[in-house]
Amino acid sequence: MTARPLSPAPALLLALLLAPACGDTGAGDPSSVEFRTRVQVAKVGTADVQRALELTGTVQAGRSVHLLPTTPGKIEALPVKVGQAVKKGEVLARMDLGIASLQRQQAQAAVRLAELGLETAKKDFARVQELNQRGSVTAQQFEQAQAGLEMAQLQVQQAQAALGLAGEQLDGGVLRAPFDGTVSVVGGEEGDWYNPMTVSPLAGPGGLVGVVDLSTIRVDLDLAEADVGRVSAGMPATIQVQAVADQLPPDGLPGRVESVGLAADASTRTFPVRVVADNPGTVVRAGMAGRVWLELDRRDGVLAVPRAAVQRDAQGAWVLVVEQGAAHKRPVTLGLEGRDQVEVQGGLQGGEQVIVDGSFGLPDGALVEVAP
Repeated sequence: MTARPLSPAPALLLALLLAPACGDTGAGDPSSVEFRTRVQVAKVGTADVQRALELTGTVQAGRSVHLLPTTPGKIEALPVKVGQAVKKGEVLARMDLGIASLQRQQAQAAVRLAELGLETAKKDFARVQELNQRGSVTAQQFEQAQAGLEMAQLQVQQAQAALGLAGEQLDGGVLRAPFDGTVSVVGGEEGDWYNPMTVSPLAGPGGLVGVVDLSTIRVDLDLAEADVGRVSAGMPATIQVQAVADQLPPDGLPGRVESVGLAADASTRTFPVRVVADNPGTVVRAGMAGRVWLELDRRDGVLAVPRAAVQRDAQGAWVLVVEQGAAHKRPVTLGLEGRDQVEVQGGLQGGEQVIVDGSFGLPDGALVEVAP
């Protein structure tokens, strides 16, 4: 029987089946595929580098007061509530001033009576003085007239002082905002009896209404005695508040050191330091936790890399530079080290790429893929 030739389709299938056995096996070897580590890089460039001392504290309002009436009695009006914005001079609370008004009227009458008595004493003394010059009165009579005049003068002064006190009592029954701000606490209700000698648990010691000015903030810090010589009033500072970090500048609020204490706390051996800053939009609230950096040194426009790019070993500082798709270890000489940037004094040139993320465990020469 004559053999029939194979059709083209079966012949092609046979060739494909036999190809792995007689061809190059390297094409299917997974080990021949390149593996690249994905990394993030930053370009070496110029930056402003600041070396800072980091401290923590609690944010307080730039100005804060607790107001109390000096006149005890019933609260007649309390037209404000917590969170309300108020202007300087605005009435915050008013006491029932009926009794205080009567006391002032009484004091006014007493002043008028004392003044009338003084006028009479002056006339009497003038008459006795004239008679004394003629020798018509005794020395005792003259001294009595002189003492009467002095007593009348003192009575006027006493009455005027009482009138002033009555006026203070009347004025003290009205609380007014001492500055533009926000009501922070209200320690009573209209109709309540209020005594300034008692302590209000809401408004603070003896306070009926609290007002804060959050246009500026302050942070009181405890500075170690080893650092106090490096910090002085007027020194630049930065305040960062994590709770509202997304509403603040990336570097935080710029501020300054307002004061440095001259004496250390006996128990902690730390010195009190106060830092102040403007608070645009009153974003930061009193009581929030604040992180403060006190600028100890600064260099502007120097060659720098992000702090995340710098690594250290027994030989010193180094970075991983990306060149032709591979990471290469490069020793560097560092200068001023700041919170985010580190000055580079040698080993790098501007424009080179250094790895800032993904370098953990990455060997020298490893292939990398730069993330966009």
